[in-house]
Amino acid sequence: MRNLPVEWPDRLPRKPIPNVGSVLPESNARSPSSKLGDLPRSTNSNRSFENILGSISTVKPKPNNIKDFGKDLSKLTSLNEDTPELRVKQQERVLGARKTMMHRFGMGAGCHWWADLLCGWHMHRHGCNWTDLCAVPGYWSCWTRCHYRVVWCPTVHGHVRSAWYFGIESFLIPDVHALGVHEVSPYSPAAMAGLKPGDMILSVNGYAFDNDSILPEMIQTSGGFLDLEVYREGMESPMTVQVRLRRLRITSH
Repeated sequence: MRNLPVEWPDRLPRKPIPNVGSVLPESNARSPSSKLGDLPRSTNSNRSFENILGSISTVKPKPNNIKDFGKDLSKLTSLNEDTPELRVKQQERVLGARKTMMHRFGMGAGCHWWADLLCGWHMHRHGCNWTDLCAVPGYWSCWTRCHYRVVWCPTVHGHVRSAWYFGIESFLIPDVHALGVHEVSPYSPAAMAGLKPGDMILSVNGYAFDNDSILPEMIQTSGGFLDLEVYREGMESPMTVQVRLRRLRITSH
């Protein structure tokens, strides 16, 4: 496990977790050359979500920033603890939205806590109930399926085509601009680094997930190494996970 360079912007305070990524050898062969300004900043799903949020919340949405998310993490699942009756009613509403999420996407039990986090996030930041957002037609379509088991490199004439093996299936969650992991392939680089179903990846090599092209761009230019900011259920702050990807050479016969 390694700490990220301090000069990178928008970093979160982190609490290291022993042995996560300890199977990875140390290496300085990393070259995250993509610049944030070179990547697309918005997608139709993001714009649709912002319109839906604007129709529900009376608070003007603020630009999402992983610094804010990191500062608020410890508060999100502890709302209304001083008012047990309100807490119970809130949990009843979240349970219905959680069932809808699980039924629609077929997620495992490790992802249940996302509903509690999103409910706390919207109540704390936007003054609205996440369950109200869930009821708006088109909300669930804003969640983007992201298949990152294998990420292909661009085809270069005269060279053998190659790809990077990462090993996760995930959803891009527009509410928090994060990648929710719902499947991890056994013995994959992601599994060897310590990622588990239910983890929420907040950033990769210092960049938040404003769209579904961020991770492929980082993988293609990473030299085989990723630094992920990961939040897991029950943690007080995110942890840093280092992933060493596996190169695949694809040949045709």
